[in-house]
Amino acid sequence: MTIPRRRLPAILLSLVATTTFAADEPETVIDRWMKVYHESATSVEMTVTGKADVPLTLNRTPLLKYTNPVRRVQQHGAIYVWTLEDRPAAIASFWSAMPEPDWRRLNFEWHSLHGAPVGAEYEGERIWKTEEAGLEWQALTDAASPAALRPQRLVQMRRIASSFAVEIQTQESELRLMRQPIFRYPESAGGVVDGAIFAFVMGTDPELFLLVEARAATNGTQQWHVGIARFTNAPLRVRRDGREWWSCPHFPARVGAPVRDRKFFIHLEVKRLPADPGEMGKEERR
Repeated sequence: MTIPRRRLPAILLSLVATTTFAADEPETVIDRWMKVYHESATSVEMTVTGKADVPLTLNRTPLLKYTNPVRRVQQHGAIYVWTLEDRPAAIASFWSAMPEPDWRRLNFEWHSLHGAPVGAEYEGERIWKTEEAGLEWQALTDAASPAALRPQRLVQMRRIASSFAVEIQTQESELRLMRQPIFRYPESAGGVVDGAIFAFVMGTDPELFLLVEARAATNGTQQWHVGIARFTNAPLRVRRDGREWWSCPHFPARVGAPVRDRKFFIHLEVKRLPADPGEMGKEERR
């Protein structure tokens, strides 16, 4: 997400991913932080905006609880998704970092996955509204047609995801693909045959999401489509089968001054909280 450390080879990034949480934080403290992230997620109201806002549905179970042992500030967090007609419309991380030993910085980060404008309210205030589509979808014309059975389509989606490689343009180099999707579309998802969200991670911290969807074509056939959502302010470069596919530049991310009208949103230091959330009386609000 932010604050790089030093250049590490991809194989070492894979090894550190086996670490669950920062070794010097008690599990009880980690559990309390997971409750903070959950309370933050449930306090955010996501909507498709227009003449009449359409509320999105929060999946209240986090898709992923993660850490980033590569970076110096002991980042950890949780990933949540909002859906519309059971199809993902926004994905978010509620996470924290520890710049100093006695407090943590609570941060919000999310990306629209919807074709129409999406907005967010937090504690009664509209903090984000985008006018652009969340993703730029691309058809995979060279991929085999989606299989008839759902288990076979999962195999195909994993194969498609593994054809991509992602490099973060900081000091950490190549990201690792989590082979299992963090979200599989339910069969009831509207407008698609099937779909899944894959994460490219540092440690277990997602830096990019790859969405893979099987869609019906106008001629009665089906075709695979992919969309990419950055999840870091650092520049990224994506290749597919060794060829350049997609890239994004640095995104401005300043403490207390989020960009509020883009499809990617990162708000650093929403709040300062004690290192142990059990000491919430010491919270410093900004």
